[in-house]
Amino acid sequence: MIFRLAHPALLTLLILVLAWFAWRLTRKPVGITYSMTGTLAQLSGGSHRLAGHIPLILRTGCLVLLVLAAARPQLYNVSRDIDSSGVDIMLCLDTSGSMQALDFTIDNQPVSRLAAVKKVVTDFIEKRDMKKGFKDSGLQLNRDLAKLERWTEKEILDRATELSRIGLEIWGI
Repeated sequence: MIFRLAHPALLTLLILVLAWFAWRLTRKPVGITYSMTGTLAQLSGGSHRLAGHIPLILRTGCLVLLVLAAARPQLYNVSRDIDSSGVDIMLCLDTSGSMQALDFTIDNQPVSRLAAVKKVVTDFIEKRDMKKGFKDSGLQLNRDLAKLERWTEKEILDRATELSRIGLEIWGI
């Protein structure tokens, strides 16, 4: 965790707050005309000048806290965004009751549709991550789709023809 201020320049306002505080301390206090000042001095505690400055000290403290709050202190974790190319794969599955039907077999054992999908996905992940697997393949079937401005029947038929040509080159049927 690192501490920082979102607006550190606002801390310069603390100079104004401290200047205001010093000005208020040195300013001649507002007085009351009273003929018996000695009696008032005894009533107020006489030499305890700090007690008379408590409201000023509290006001100054509030102003300092307001300036610090305006600077927006923050604690944050150090992290760095790294731009890299990659492919995100999202799989959406139906989990309704129909997925419990036993219409697939794995190792000659009947399994549910959901179990069959899990097996296919697991196999894909293993083949993707293995040496010379899908990650290392130079075959990028969707590379040319980014250049298309439309996706009509003509483009779909052209793509099917191109994929068939690529498949025949690779597998030579």
